[in-house]
Amino acid sequence: MINNKPLLDKKIQDYMNKVSARFNSVFLNSKTFNAFDESVFDFNPPGDIAVNLHNSHGNNLFHRHDFFEMIYIYSGKCIQKIDNKEMILSKGELCLVNSKAYHAIITENDEDNILFNFMFKKSFFSRYFLNLIGENNALSSFLINYLFDENSRDTYLVFDTAQSDSLKKIIFLIINEFIDERPGFRSVLESLYVILFIEISRNSSKKSNNLLKTNEKAAKFNEIMNYIEENFATTNLQETAIHFHYHPNYLSKEVKKHTNKTYSEILQNIKLKQACFYLSKTNLSVQEIIEKVGYSESSHFYHIFKKNFTMTPNEYRRQVQK
Repeated sequence: MINNKPLLDKKIQDYMNKVSARFNSVFLNSKTFNAFDESVFDFNPPGDIAVNLHNSHGNNLFHRHDFFEMIYIYSGKCIQKIDNKEMILSKGELCLVNSKAYHAIITENDEDNILFNFMFKKSFFSRYFLNLIGENNALSSFLINYLFDENSRDTYLVFDTAQSDSLKKIIFLIINEFIDERPGFRSVLESLYVILFIEISRNSSKKSNNLLKTNEKAAKFNEIMNYIEENFATTNLQETAIHFHYHPNYLSKEVKKHTNKTYSEILQNIKLKQACFYLSKTNLSVQEIIEKVGYSESSHFYHIFKKNFTMTPNEYRRQVQK
């Protein structure tokens, strides 16, 4: 286990000196991943996770893939292009990108620019994080859309690990395990990834945190979304519009513009997320949960839940409480 950054810096530099000058992508089974043959990448490691030291030869290649990806800026900086957006990521920042996003990373051929990619299959989240998607935070919303909403437009989140020593320590441990490949390192990496996402979830739950970057233009919309989340069981489009002094048609268009979803779809997702929380964290009966989340008809709730999660509420409860 590594205890200081200078030692990790040396390990990374030694590792970089060993890899190919053209391209090297080392997965957990040490097989080369020729990612640049297709615009949609495949992902077939022996397990659900993989690690990759980013190589600048993939610069400016727009692509998407069938797995979830995190880009960590160990040192230096890069330009991350996601769909039609462009942003600069700097040292210590962590960008989560889902499989629906076309994206490209641009770095200068500078030894100071060191980036790592952490990759996960959908099955990894399904196994470990069904019990987290009931939490009320940005990561929870992102994961529930990634896992269960094929039309989601939530394509990325950015965190600054400079605000959290614990996040940095976990990431450094992941990098160290990736480089050393000691016996049992796959199991260690999987455990560290679980800890990493729990820590991200904790940080994104803090109302005073500075981890999650926000867009000033989206501040008012975030206020509206917060209101809907706080009043999901009783509010509707008309009531929300009155609260913010908007015409319902205008509010409906704004919601659609920002999320590519209708107000009803947003409200439904929030209700389902809260239902998941009650199912995983309480002993309330399904009927009590239905009433708490604001559904008037049990049959409608069961239909919506099964459609979104491909299982009944009781099946979900049994799975997350194993």
